[in-house]
Amino acid sequence: MEAFSGKRSSEPRSGLPRDVVCPLFEHPVGIGHTRSSLGKKGIRMLYSILCYESEALASARTKQEDAAMMVRLRAVQQKLHDQGKLGPVARLMPTTTATTIMVGKEPLVIDGPFAETKEQLLGFYVIDCATLEDAIETAKLLAREKPHGALEIRPVAVFNPVGPSK
Repeated sequence: MEAFSGKRSSEPRSGLPRDVVCPLFEHPVGIGHTRSSLGKKGIRMLYSILCYESEALASARTKQEDAAMMVRLRAVQQKLHDQGKLGPVARLMPTTTATTIMVGKEPLVIDGPFAETKEQLLGFYVIDCATLEDAIETAKLLAREKPHGALEIRPVAVFNPVGPSK
């Protein structure tokens, strides 16, 4: 595979989208979490683990409770790092700091989140796993260290036809 350049590889895959190489892991990504069913051994997939939790519950944690949770999560992150699975991790600022752009011919800018929901997206992980089952087991490691919320796993498809900024 060639390095990620925004161009697709010249190798067709039986009607599925062609692979691109992710600059983070230098692995083909983007055709979904059924990768293991394709019979291609040794090819891994990037998955996102989206972390949802009630902001009210998250902000109600004391500094000590939050610090203790972060220490536990750091231990899981270190394990994932040592296994070569850990990609970018982000803890998002509260939704009160959000700005929403409503799409259309005349985009509309709105302060704050778009919708009121019980749980908000508070952060995410990008992980490199061989199968969806491996991604689920990885998410379970993180879930054991969080007091509330839900973790959503989604395959990552790289879409950056212009390439990363220098």
